[in-house]
Amino acid sequence: MLLIAQSVYAPYAPTASVEIVSNSLDTADLNVNFKTIYSKQNLQFDFTKSEINAAAQAILELRTKPIVVRLKTNKKQIAAYRTAGSTKIADKIEAKSLDQNLRIISACIKYFNFAPLYFLDTEDNLTFLETDTLRYSSLLSDINYFVVIPHDSVCFLDYGMLYNRERVSEWKYKDYGVTDEGSTVISDHAFVLRNSKSEQLMPPVPFYAEVNFSPGKSGKSMAEPIQQYIKIDRLTGNSILKETLDKPNEFDAAILRLNARLYSTFAKIVGDISLKEDYEKWYAINPNKPYYPLWIEIEKKLLSIKKAKKFTTQY
Repeated sequence: MLLIAQSVYAPYAPTASVEIVSNSLDTADLNVNFKTIYSKQNLQFDFTKSEINAAAQAILELRTKPIVVRLKTNKKQIAAYRTAGSTKIADKIEAKSLDQNLRIISACIKYFNFAPLYFLDTEDNLTFLETDTLRYSSLLSDINYFVVIPHDSVCFLDYGMLYNRERVSEWKYKDYGVTDEGSTVISDHAFVLRNSKSEQLMPPVPFYAEVNFSPGKSGKSMAEPIQQYIKIDRLTGNSILKETLDKPNEFDAAILRLNARLYSTFAKIVGDISLKEDYEKWYAINPNKPYYPLWIEIEKKLLSIKKAKKFTTQY
């Protein structure tokens, strides 16, 4: 992973590809695995062998692809409100966007180690698609950093809408099981993996995780699933990171679930179930550990926001 200073560029070096090492996929086992992941009825289908094989190939590719996390900073909307004289509304949107994006960055750096990550502000998305030049999010650093990556070689990770899938046709045998992304919103708050054309990845790839803001016991259980995915006492590396694992927020929990689902499925596909526990050896194998120094600064900003909220509430 390269952080390139302003006006200096470098090519992205792709990771070596991964192949299926088992003689044949256990499609029955994978079918159960995928259908367990897809608890939403809108996404549950009886996956065919060809669909599972396609999903297996997609996950192998995803393992080595750069994943670009797109952050919605709402800068144009904020500027429009300021121009119109609605400063309070602009300030409120800006504060909410900042807090949300910092939490997303923090969660991704802490809990996502399945593939290398890059962070992009949405207003720079078009430039990236047109020039293959990715400008790192301004939230990561005050300095402009760039990296050159072919835009058609990446996947995107967005926070926002999750859509259903609809069968193309149930009457033609050759089209049975073929689905398109639908228009029905399943969730307003989900991390969704998309291809280079911004299309949701297709089931049965584990491509999303919802962020649950429910109050009470239900919300708490969704925000604190750490122990079922990670044996904290077996983690290696950064002690600061270990401390944060005990108190995850909703964004942390969703990213952790997505990462764990990808690892679990990947392990089944390559025929090496021991890989399932790789994500427990956090710092040593995390392809995103170069972000750790920046992550500490992100945590400081989040702490400042938390203190500011407490101060404004008191006074």
